Amino acid sequence: MQAVGTENFQPYYLSLLAGAYGKAGQPEVGLTLLEEALAKVNANDERWSEADLHRLRGSCSCRKHFQNRRRRRNPVFLKRSRWRNGT
Repeated sequence: MQAVGTENFQPYYLSLLAGAYGKAGQPEVGLTLLEEALAKVNANDERWSEADLHRLRGSCSCRKHFQNRRRRRNPVFLKRSRWRNGT
């Protein structure tokens, strides 16, 4: 993705990937990708995708919060996740 002219679209492609990770139940990975995308936006001063990046960051943060909340309050979920992990 380092070809000429593609650096401007990297934040957009990272946002697509981050959104997919968020919907797949891995919002932490999505947040990491969004931080990388925001750093690229700030470095290149290309602001056209910045609003969408912030929207996705809020969405991934909410998913992470509710995922953690569900794990804390649902002992059956904890039991199943421990069984799947072999602990």
